[in-house]
Amino acid sequence: MVDHVVDNDFVDFIENIEPAGPSEPESTVSGEESEDLQDQEGSQSAAVQDFNAGKEESPLPKLNTFFRVCCKRNNNLSFECLLCKPKKTVLSTYITSHSNLRKHIKRVHPDKLYEFNELTTTRALKRSVDANADQPHGYNKQPKQLKQATLSWSKGSVKRPLLSKENLGRLTLNMVTESLLPMSFVEQPSFKELIHACQPGVELPTRYSITKGLEKRQEASMAAVKDAMAKVEWIATTTDCWSAHRRSYLGVTAHWLSAHSFNRESAALACQRIRGSHTYDRIAAHLKTVHSDYGINSKVVKITTDNGSNFIKAFSVFAPSEDELDVSVTDMNDIFSDKDESLELPSHQRCAAHSLKLVSTTDAAAEKDYQ
Repeated sequence: MVDHVVDNDFVDFIENIEPAGPSEPESTVSGEESEDLQDQEGSQSAAVQDFNAGKEESPLPKLNTFFRVCCKRNNNLSFECLLCKPKKTVLSTYITSHSNLRKHIKRVHPDKLYEFNELTTTRALKRSVDANADQPHGYNKQPKQLKQATLSWSKGSVKRPLLSKENLGRLTLNMVTESLLPMSFVEQPSFKELIHACQPGVELPTRYSITKGLEKRQEASMAAVKDAMAKVEWIATTTDCWSAHRRSYLGVTAHWLSAHSFNRESAALACQRIRGSHTYDRIAAHLKTVHSDYGINSKVVKITTDNGSNFIKAFSVFAPSEDELDVSVTDMNDIFSDKDESLELPSHQRCAAHSLKLVSTTDAAAEKDYQ
């Protein structure tokens, strides 16, 4: 029988061997880096905050009537809608944006949208940020300037420009002239109420100021027409008379060719009232006055009118005849009459369209009755 000899040193080596298993490597982090890791872990654990427990104020205190902040995770905020109670509605949004909140208000509470827009303008949000700037540890990561601007069409962000007295008078005069309104329109209570509602405190135009403004515009318009007609040699005018609401009126227009481009130009010279009946002598006097006001007495070569008897007589008396001979015969009655010798009209042209109308209506009807 063989005796086994056991080495005592080998037995001690076997007993000191640890069982096999995963082992962690030794840490090679220095003391300073270890402190940084501990601070980072502490900040991550504090990233999620309960605003109710800590009694922190909302980063958007203007919206406290709409939402309550539930928690904050880094730069993300969770809000609970107070308008949806008792139903619990939680919305998540970025710390510098309120678009998700606005979408919720617009979709679920549209009657509160205007008030929400009023509270979320750039100026209101900036005041809200400045109020929270001295918080001890709540929102130190919030940027100093908001990146999201208020939508340009939101009612709260629109700034109405101040309307001066001059601009209001000019706009009112445009409305009066283009709509053919009476001057007394500016004295109507409804007009005053409208202007004060749009621009409180502005001085309203008066009937006198509107009348003066209209006179200035008339003078400027006449000056422009005079300047245009002064550059041409020949001008033709048209005229007509009519009655409305027991009043008689005379209208005169001028037509000419441009001196450089030969384009046809026209302008309204007058639309004035004739007091009394529009007889031939009054028509002739008004035509002479209109031509004199624009300085075109010597430039008018023809005046076109309809076939009215008053026009026919006016030109037969005060206009020279085209087939007139050099020998003139003077009636003794004209010498002792009150006829104005200085009143002279240009030659007359009857309107062809009006003549054709008379042929197709009056003459045709007379021929039918004759047959």
